[in-house]
Amino acid sequence: ATAAAKTTHRPASPAPPARPSRVPRAAFGSKSSPRACAKFIVLAPRRWRRITMLSRRVGLSARPAAASARLRSLSVAAAAKGFGANPKAPPAKSKVLQTCTCGSKAVYRECCEPFHNRKASPGSAEEALRSRFSAICKGEVDYLLSTDHRPKTLEDPEQMKRDMTYTVKNFKYSGLKILEQEPGSSDAEQKIKFQYKSRKEFKEKTRFKVKEKGEEPEKNIDGSYRIYTTVERSLFKKEDDSQWVLADSEVLSHE
Repeated sequence: ATAAAKTTHRPASPAPPARPSRVPRAAFGSKSSPRACAKFIVLAPRRWRRITMLSRRVGLSARPAAASARLRSLSVAAAAKGFGANPKAPPAKSKVLQTCTCGSKAVYRECCEPFHNRKASPGSAEEALRSRFSAICKGEVDYLLSTDHRPKTLEDPEQMKRDMTYTVKNFKYSGLKILEQEPGSSDAEQKIKFQYKSRKEFKEKTRFKVKEKGEEPEKNIDGSYRIYTTVERSLFKKEDDSQWVLADSEVLSHE
């Protein structure tokens, strides 16, 4: 009997349970035990670890049902504060106000833009001069032609338009200064002596853009492009419709 007892085989140990491949449905329910929660913490996917860590704080192992409701309330509160909510659209950027290039140091839309849009007319010869200079800087060729009543412009307006178009595309102007003002032969005439700076634009050849025809502008010793200073005297006349126009012009110096 003793030998028979020694040869008795012991029962085989049960196989370990298979690890769950997904989250159990009752993991946060009222029937989940602390041991099941601990096993879920170890075996949970990465996307559930944050919820598991939060469950530890609210005491899920002790009170699973209350903790589940607490988790839902926390998620709603977080969404109300902006966590997980749709991001708000960024505020629209305000337009940058451009300073007028006529030298008045005023905003362009309040200075020369109404003249260029034909919403107003210059009230003096100086305003007419400044509006024309700003039009050259802005490329307003139509306004330049409409306020130019010089004989050469009236004789061949199409050629003058081509010349002005070439000028505004290939030259940059800045630094307008009024030097002198003197009355003309009548109250409807005004002579103005002024000075400005200009330089020729040179567009280098790139891979996607072909260089425009024209000679390269003259350079200084240090390699920078040369800036010219021009002094002119212009005669402005007031027409019958109270509009000041350019009647004549003369270049005094160009250096």
